[in-house]
Amino acid sequence: MVHFEVIGDTGESRLDLLAQRNTLLPARSKKTYTVNRTVLRGTSEEVIHLIVKEGNADDLPESAKTVGYLALTGKQLSRDLPKGTDIEVTLEISESRELIFTVYVEACDQEFRGVGAETLRDVPTQTLAYESRCLLEKVEDEMAQAVKEENYEGAKLLEQIKRRVADLEKGASRLSPTDSTDDRYKLEDEKRRCAAEVGRLTKGKRFDTERRGFEEEKGRCSALVEEYGNDRERRYFSELLGRESYVIESGNARRLEELAGEMEILGFTILRRVPEFLKVRFEHFAGQQAKMNNQPQARSLIESGRAALAQQQWERLEDISNALCNLLPSGDQAEVAHQGFTGIVK
Repeated sequence: MVHFEVIGDTGESRLDLLAQRNTLLPARSKKTYTVNRTVLRGTSEEVIHLIVKEGNADDLPESAKTVGYLALTGKQLSRDLPKGTDIEVTLEISESRELIFTVYVEACDQEFRGVGAETLRDVPTQTLAYESRCLLEKVEDEMAQAVKEENYEGAKLLEQIKRRVADLEKGASRLSPTDSTDDRYKLEDEKRRCAAEVGRLTKGKRFDTERRGFEEEKGRCSALVEEYGNDRERRYFSELLGRESYVIESGNARRLEELAGEMEILGFTILRRVPEFLKVRFEHFAGQQAKMNNQPQARSLIESGRAALAQQQWERLEDISNALCNLLPSGDQAEVAHQGFTGIVK
């Protein structure tokens, strides 16, 4: 399976599916993602790492094989790229299994082509150094959590892996971008072994974390369906509940996360009809008028929203709230989406 490495809601890297295993070739896949940092035109300090991986969805990204890479900096951009901006990733796999991936940035109207590995042994040194640092931070976080939970045996095992990853990170940071020795291949193999060991040690914990989040989302969705759901939504919620036992028995954290996501979407769909929620949502945006990009338009929309609220025109109030959201800075729009005010973003 081919995946794109993304940052999940928890702030950790994860793999998002682009192409299933045994997909008929040639194949093409396209998805939209949101950048999580601002990159200023002409600068090189901030880097967007766009990484394509081959492996299982539940693996740690650092343990999967890198098959495509692109580092995007401000020196390549024709204008600033604000946090929260959408990018479109397209993956193409030919009949001969050649991989091509491109990234289109609508805000700049620019398209960039990633570097596809000629073989699975072609390891970009930039990717190796970046992922080694991420893995070291991940191991340190897991160690701290294990000590906090008094899991001293687990912390001891993680300490042993940490020493190996620290040596790995030092070696990777010394590699030049044009390195042609076997060192980068040895370091890549060691990185993947360490990541696989961390994954095995923490797999149960990841599932337990997802299960707690799932139970919370199920409770919220159940309450909304019970109070406001129509017949179609009640049937759909029953179908989702019917899949619960199978997903939990599988022990697959990704499937549980996806099931929780479907419940979140259902809950938000129902909330969009609830007057009290629409009032709170409108007031939330109206309270952020000072930071909106077009002040005259913001004032006009807020006045129209007050009128719609007085006349209980709920559909119009929702449209006005959406328009107010679009006037917020890009980064704030992404944060609002994450909070559930406008839906779900990848």
